[in-house]
Amino acid sequence: MPVCLPTGPTVTAKFNHVDVTGWGFTETGRKSQILQKVSLPVVSLEECKRVYNSLQQNLKITYKQLCAGGRNDKDSCSGDSGGPLQVSTFLNDDTRYIQQGIVSFGHRFCGEEGFPGVYTKVAYYMDWVLDTIGN
Repeated sequence: MPVCLPTGPTVTAKFNHVDVTGWGFTETGRKSQILQKVSLPVVSLEECKRVYNSLQQNLKITYKQLCAGGRNDKDSCSGDSGGPLQVSTFLNDDTRYIQQGIVSFGHRFCGEEGFPGVYTKVAYYMDWVLDTIGN
């Protein structure tokens, strides 16, 4: 099933849960041979900044990003970077997926309680995306 793009950079969609898919490392310590999917709660940007500032690693979390997860053993991981974070919605009697994020980074121990994953916010870059695919 194809994934849709956000309608534009000014859309600030409200959603509480997202789905992330990928072939990255799992709890076995190996990359998956089967596409994995995890549903994650969205974490506020303020909470995400607070958590990562506590690590004192000079990581900058901005409005160009969104955060999700922070629940034990449920996360994107190494090997998932660049993969989609999507939101499901119901439109015209059908489920549609809208790509709201791209896997960026997280705590060095995937699925660490209290440390959400950080994702690039696709809506922020929609002008660039539309210009690029239009050429």
